[in-house]
Amino acid sequence: MSDTADSDQEREPGRVLRVLVVEDDPDVRLLLHTYLNLDDRLQVCGEAADGQQALDLMGAGRFDVVVLDLNLPVVDGLTILPKLRSRHPRMAIVVYSAHVASVLTERTVLRLGADAVAAKWMPLDRLVTTICEAAASRSLAEGGLRHQT
Repeated sequence: MSDTADSDQEREPGRVLRVLVVEDDPDVRLLLHTYLNLDDRLQVCGEAADGQQALDLMGAGRFDVVVLDLNLPVVDGLTILPKLRSRHPRMAIVVYSAHVASVLTERTVLRLGADAVAAKWMPLDRLVTTICEAAASRSLAEGGLRHQT
């Protein structure tokens, strides 16, 4: 699927979700890239090692879902989360972090615009389910996912 194909059409059932992974640990980033691409509903189309790279990629690419770590260099996840939500209201955002153990942190990221929260210690198949459910919820709330421009 090209970046320009279907960019302004609603997400059709069965179409692959384009995912941006924002994670500073290269091993975790590789693991997520590999595992998420094993699921035929997902395609990792971009990766960022810090918050600024994520913002730059969002300006250049089109994604349906962002998987966002909170503890990032340069610009942290809590700082870019509301920016992503305001600039890309139709995109699903899943916070994937080891720092979501407290109810306060989970409430904070949801209030800042995350659609879902996934702890890094959860099994990866649950992360895939969380990503797909967040995308489906965002699609229903926004009248259909569209690739972000």
